[in-house]
Amino acid sequence: MKAFNRVVGILAAGLLAVAGASVKAAEMQVFSDPERADADFKFQGEYADPGAELGAEMRRQAGFHRQLAGHRLRGPFKHYWSEASRYTGDDRPFSLFLATGVPFEVTDRPARDGWTFLSDADAAAAADGKLVSGGTRFLSRSALPTTAGVLDPCEETPAALFAFKHRIRSGLGKVPFVENDEPAVLAWYPSAHAALLWKVRSEPTSFLVRGGAQTREISLTGLESALLPDLYP
Repeated sequence: MKAFNRVVGILAAGLLAVAGASVKAAEMQVFSDPERADADFKFQGEYADPGAELGAEMRRQAGFHRQLAGHRLRGPFKHYWSEASRYTGDDRPFSLFLATGVPFEVTDRPARDGWTFLSDADAAAAADGKLVSGGTRFLSRSALPTTAGVLDPCEETPAALFAFKHRIRSGLGKVPFVENDEPAVLAWYPSAHAALLWKVRSEPTSFLVRGGAQTREISLTGLESALLPDLYP
């Protein structure tokens, strides 16, 4: 769960950046007069309570944590930081892939399989031959020349990432994934025969989770999450 919480934080920052470019921020109305703060206190009820929904979700997450403690994230999508990322302050991690609904894992070295999404700093290191794949396919935001033949370009946009998901879905086998193109995080714990589905938009949404011959439809409202038990390959 620590790895899941870590990448969710990164994902949230990325989603906010994307949303900020296309969604006009709501105007803030200030009711309090600094000279009459006490008399104006009655207006405080007109402020939204963003912590109420978050608090409820945190309690749900605590229950999930108890059920998933001791199990590890697994998935064909990989999140990895090499030395190149750790030595720079502007490495620009590639993290929006977490919202494609394909399971992921965090690796401490280049993986032997799957697809690893590299930060700009790591992609440059791969292009220079300083970062070598263990078998995984490296992906980066831009096409960089490389002799290794394992660095593929992929735009960090929802449309490009969903298109990539559809291109590789036949190779996912029995790995569960969100079939429809709705942004969501799917954290898979195969040793627990379970997955955690986390919705990242506030609108009510239905998700179709497919894993091999199994399909499951889940409807979520708000920024909800759901534990999907009894997922067997």
